[in-house]
Amino acid sequence: MTPKKFALTAIVAVCLVSVALWGQSPSSSVTGACHVSPIVSDLDRSAQFYHDLLGLDLVPEPGPGSMPWDTDAGHLDLHGLPKAKLRFIGARMPGVRCGVELVQFDHVARKAVNRRMQDPGSAMLIVLVRDLRSIFEKLKAARVPVVTTGGAPMIVGASKIPVVVVADPDGHPIERGRRGGGVAALAADQIHPVAEGNVLARQPHHDLSYAAGVFDVRTEDGDLHSR
Repeated sequence: MTPKKFALTAIVAVCLVSVALWGQSPSSSVTGACHVSPIVSDLDRSAQFYHDLLGLDLVPEPGPGSMPWDTDAGHLDLHGLPKAKLRFIGARMPGVRCGVELVQFDHVARKAVNRRMQDPGSAMLIVLVRDLRSIFEKLKAARVPVVTTGGAPMIVGASKIPVVVVADPDGHPIERGRRGGGVAALAADQIHPVAEGNVLARQPHHDLSYAAGVFDVRTEDGDLHSR
């Protein structure tokens, strides 16, 4: 098995607070995790950001011009917006089925929400990369807003992991970092196909208990895991 195939395990999980589903046992009703879906104001603009600047693959690969609107009324009913319009596209790590699914609604009242990092309800996508330095330089050249104090990657924790938080075109925070490897991790090549999602909670203990009961997961070290 090649290293690339061996690394083919990417989970994007958002479940009230710091959710990471890395496996399961037969007794669990949770079978896995798939997309995190940022709601965006302009799908074409966001798709360009996630593809050109973050290096994710667009699935299905879009054709020339503006992306089309979805024609499946069931998708609108699913989201409780039967009279709206909807279009979406996947932005995924190479070779991975799930990842980010960018979604835009229209023909319905919309209001941009610019949540601060500390606001309950804020969600952050965490993406691990091999070459943080080159990716950050590309983001910086495109004048992407940097959330991290000092406006540049920093070393965090005893493991000396270099990380930085930036914002996408709609203000969704994205943490880019390298799992392990310390400062040397700033030099390599491509996206490492792993992602997670964090959601801030108003009452962490209450929300963890709620998620554990509703989603049939157990809590461990402040995180949620499948039973």
